[in-house]
Amino acid sequence: MRACVRCRGLALVTALLVVAIAASLAAFVAFGQQLWLRQMQNMADRTRADFLERGAVAWAASTFDGDTNATDHLGEAWARPIPVLPVPGGAIRGAVEDAQGRFNLNNLYSGEAPSQPDVDSFRRLLLEVKLNPELSDALLDWIDPDSQTTPPAGAEDIDYLQLDPPYRAANQPLASIDELRLVRGFTPEAIEALRPYVTEIPVRTDVNVNTAPAPVVAALIPGVSVAQIQQILADRERVPFDDLGKFNERLPKEIAAPKAGLGVKTGYFLVMLDISMGRHQRRTEALIARSAGALGTSLVWHRSQALALATDETERDQ
Repeated sequence: MRACVRCRGLALVTALLVVAIAASLAAFVAFGQQLWLRQMQNMADRTRADFLERGAVAWAASTFDGDTNATDHLGEAWARPIPVLPVPGGAIRGAVEDAQGRFNLNNLYSGEAPSQPDVDSFRRLLLEVKLNPELSDALLDWIDPDSQTTPPAGAEDIDYLQLDPPYRAANQPLASIDELRLVRGFTPEAIEALRPYVTEIPVRTDVNVNTAPAPVVAALIPGVSVAQIQQILADRERVPFDDLGKFNERLPKEIAAPKAGLGVKTGYFLVMLDISMGRHQRRTEALIARSAGALGTSLVWHRSQALALATDETERDQ
């Protein structure tokens, strides 16, 4: 009798064990299938976002392709805010900005030597955003092709090779504003303070007085204040400057107009996009070059950065 009770108990335990194993296997298979489905959905969202990004950049470029006006200004179609555009499964937000409305950091070294007028302009811009003007020395050394340190605050290979980890100066034009984090003295706070006013176009460019903020324009004109420039630029959206002479006429009589560095026409535009598709969100920036005569456009570079990353276990494993 006792043997039968023991057999029944053993059988019950065995049955419970089998059920537990089967349930665990079922849960594991279900989890794997859910993970696979989530991965496929994420891949589909990224692919759809890729095509949406390409189309949006091409559409933005078309807004200034064929523009044969003698000037570019904030009253043109490309400068108008782009409303949120809903698409199946997501949305896209965008804006176009005149890249020549910012100071081009690659102007610091022009041809075979530093461009002293541009170096002086950059130092004035640094002062305007309350940064040390000697930062220009380190940036110039980062861009120029030689290994000679610019006094008093320059930095070359010998300075960067002592860091942990060590690296060398680029000795070539700046490729991204974020590259400044590698240049001695440029803290994250300094970079963010400069970001609205600077850019990194690969060729020498002028600043468009019809689109640039007052601190950028003021930095290129020795002796003028930002407040004076703000008064000059106050009505430019409604009545843009037809030529540089019209702008120079508005300068105070005691201020000499700069011989170079300013203009009223733009050849480079910055396209900024925020794309959401399902769980995937990204931010894209693209630099578009307009050909001479406004007969076409070309993509100089584009960069994408994920804005929203998955936080649950299934999405982390994708």
